Amino acid sequence: MYFLIYVDDMLIIGNNTKAIQQLLTTLHKAFSIKELRLASLFLGIQILCTNHGYFLNQSHYAPEILNASGFTNCKSTLTPHLSNRPNQLNQDFTVEQDDLTPTQGWKSYYAATKAIVNVNAEFCNIIKERSLPAMGRFWLHADYVKCIHSSGELYMGFNAVMNSWAAAFNWAPGVAFQIRDVRARVSGDMAWVTMKAYIDLDSDQFFMTNVYEFHEGHWYMVHHHSTIMVMDGDPGPGQPNGFA
Repeated sequence: MYFLIYVDDMLIIGNNTKAIQQLLTTLHKAFSIKELRLASLFLGIQILCTNHGYFLNQSHYAPEILNASGFTNCKSTLTPHLSNRPNQLNQDFTVEQDDLTPTQGWKSYYAATKAIVNVNAEFCNIIKERSLPAMGRFWLHADYVKCIHSSGELYMGFNAVMNSWAAAFNWAPGVAFQIRDVRARVSGDMAWVTMKAYIDLDSDQFFMTNVYEFHEGHWYMVHHHSTIMVMDGDPGPGQPNGFA
C-alpha cells in the first residue's frame, strides 16, 4: 500500500482493500477527513480506470499551459521533445529567482519561462541558418528595438536592425556556435535571457543578452546585445560580425 500526501490532499494506492479501510478508519478517529472514494483527479493529473489498469493524463491541464505560454494556436506533435538542442536548455529556471513570487502562480511562471527559453533557442537556430526572413518575423516591428552585434556596433530601429543582420549573414558562412548557461526571467509582458556562447569549446566565451516583449500571443525580440569578439577576418568598425 502506498499513500501520497500534498498539503491537505492524500491519495491512497494499493490492492489490499481491507488494509486501506483500516487506515481510513484510523485517520477518521484522529482527524476530520472527507473521503472522495475512487480518485479521478489528483494534483492536476486525471486518473482513468480501464479494463487494463489505470491511465494517467493531463489533457485538461495542457490548454492552460499553452495559453499561459502564448502557444494556444501552435501545431501539435505526437512526440514533443528538444533532443536536437540539448545544450540550449537550463533545467533550473529559478536559480536566480528565489525571491520571486509570480502573480499567477509557479505553474504559469514555469510554462512562460520554458516558452521563452524555447523562443530563444529559435533565435540561435535562425543565426545558424542565416535566414533573414525568419529574423524579420522574429523581431518586433518597432522603432525602439536595438541590436548590438559582437563587433560592438549599435543599430536602432527595425529597419536598421534588419539591415545589420543582412550584412552579418552576407559577411561570412553560418557559425555552429554552442550555447551554455542559459538564464531566463519573465516579468509580465517582458522577458530577458542571458547566455554564454562558444565558437568551439576551446575558444574564449562571449556573452549574449536578449530581451523580448509579448504581443498578441507571441514573444518578439526587442533587444539583442552580444559582447565584442574579434574573429579572423573581422570586418572592422561599422560592419556587424558574421554571426551574432
